[in-house]
Amino acid sequence: MRIVRFEMKERTRYGLLEGEDIQLLAGNPFDFANVALALTAQLTEESCRLEKVSLLAPCEPSKYIGIGINYRATAKALNFPVPERPGLYLKPPSAVIGPEQNIVLPESPVEVVCEGELALVIGRRCKNISDKEAPSYILGYTITNDVTDASKFERDGGNPTRAKVADTFGPLGPWIETELDPWNLTLETYINGQQAQYGRTSDLIFSVNYCVSFISHLMTLLPGDVIATGTPMAPAEVKPGDLVEVKVGGIGTLKNGVVGSPQGAT
Repeated sequence: MRIVRFEMKERTRYGLLEGEDIQLLAGNPFDFANVALALTAQLTEESCRLEKVSLLAPCEPSKYIGIGINYRATAKALNFPVPERPGLYLKPPSAVIGPEQNIVLPESPVEVVCEGELALVIGRRCKNISDKEAPSYILGYTITNDVTDASKFERDGGNPTRAKVADTFGPLGPWIETELDPWNLTLETYINGQQAQYGRTSDLIFSVNYCVSFISHLMTLLPGDVIATGTPMAPAEVKPGDLVEVKVGGIGTLKNGVVGSPQGAT
């Protein structure tokens, strides 16, 4: 199933996407501990066409958790040692935007880069779980773009906080795919139609299940929380006017434009 969140007639709704048709849900699929049951219980007879609505980020995470170096190819490209444990960073909910929404760059001079990633969405409250238990806590998978102000990252001595938390720096979408094996998916990032990144999730250093388990021992994961699993190559710089497309096999394509900042942004 593909779960979409969208705006229609000035209302935010959830639905199930099949082809180009959306069957509307009565409420929020994260309102119940059993998401599959919630989807069945909330399914209505209302439907609409995908082309008639504006897709939003497919969930509203209380936190967006990213994994730093998590592809062997990335470690090699950046001349970094393979990490012994996942390196984490956080983005606030205010960083999250949906498909077709614009990434807004801070005031220049800056060096902003985009990193295409497979992301997973938590389906139910999750704390202190094992690797084997992790799949039952994952609702499904989506696509994210970990936008980073590399200039701030360098000025702050490698501390990722200021570099990653700006509004619009967490594009997410276009939907949540609930029936997907994350083991060997293709992941590509394109800027203005030119391929900037390519990899396969089989190159992950830490598996999806391990990442969920590891993070759950540090913090409670809540329904709708997002974990970005890492990017497969060195990031690609973007400028105002660019179009960034992140494609993940089995899910689809996340598209976002890039625009300059209003005067005075930091």
